[in-house]
Amino acid sequence: MKSFIGIIHFGSDELIYKLVASLNHDKEDLVCVLNHNQKNTLKNLDDNIDIVHDPRNLGFSIGMNHLLKHSLNLGYDRFIGINNDMVLVDDSLEKMKSSIHSNNVVQGTLVNEEGLVLSCRNKINPTFFWVKSIDRHKHVSFINNDKTDFVCGGYFGIDLRYFKENPVYFDEDFFMYHEDVEWSKRLVCNGYYLQVSTDAQAIHYESSSTGGKISLLGIQYRWSSLLVLLKKTQESPLYNILSIISFIMRMAFVWTKYGFRLR
Repeated sequence: MKSFIGIIHFGSDELIYKLVASLNHDKEDLVCVLNHNQKNTLKNLDDNIDIVHDPRNLGFSIGMNHLLKHSLNLGYDRFIGINNDMVLVDDSLEKMKSSIHSNNVVQGTLVNEEGLVLSCRNKINPTFFWVKSIDRHKHVSFINNDKTDFVCGGYFGIDLRYFKENPVYFDEDFFMYHEDVEWSKRLVCNGYYLQVSTDAQAIHYESSSTGGKISLLGIQYRWSSLLVLLKKTQESPLYNILSIISFIMRMAFVWTKYGFRLR
């Protein structure tokens, strides 16, 4: 089966070079990089890597939907979406491929350079909007099931043969952040099964394309996406107020712990 590997790129080209070097993809696979930088300076990539340059940078959701539709038009069997701030571990790509079948949507396990989990099984708080990776900073060996409330958009896989008949695209009102939570809810409503693969691992350099997890730009994107999410979920006023308070407290904690960065 042929796999389409879709990568959204924004920021330093070194991110792409490191990611591509870690793929170990088959010759029949197509790697497509959607480059949102103002200038396309990517060079010396493999022959079976396509670069699509769009300097408009319309956001993650529109970009990923473009890649999904492109993979369907070309007749590929599997779609694997990867953000540019990842480096795959060993034969992670092959393990991801083997996990994809029928109506499941698979998230790879995101780890730090020490091999401890950053994102695997994800939980959504029902009282107010708060998401948590319950395995964060644990070793992968402690994870005993593959169930998750949502699939992180940073590294995921889909069976395109099933998706073609049951398409569920990202909501393009989201620019960046939280789109994967909303998308996952609609996937479940449309008969998909969400799961994680502890074998398909990727080192995640968190939010590198927006300057790091404590950058002002990253916080601005999270805030605007939170407002979009609250509008779409149509929960109670109390739910919305608690969600906003928790967001402010969380960002304040991050700034206090990691310091302030404008970029």
